[in-house]
Amino acid sequence: MTIDYKKLAKEAATATNKEYADRIALLTNFKSAEIQKIIQQNNIDKEDFLKLIEVIKNDTLDNEKKAVAIQEINKGLETVISLVGKLI
Repeated sequence: MTIDYKKLAKEAATATNKEYADRIALLTNFKSAEIQKIIQQNNIDKEDFLKLIEVIKNDTLDNEKKAVAIQEINKGLETVISLVGKLI
């Protein structure tokens, strides 16, 4: 069974903050509470967080193009740094 990430992302965009974090947790290796904390700490809105996840998961973009795309997302770079900080 394959996961339709785009569908989950669209559904998440219209969900409440808790539902949003739950759905985004399905797209990532983070727990819902961690997602909520990252969003709150970085003051990134739900739509921009979704854009960020989509860029990171986009296998057709090389790292340089991902870096440019992330810089164009409001609070994107700060959020990526926060995400990486949770991993290490």
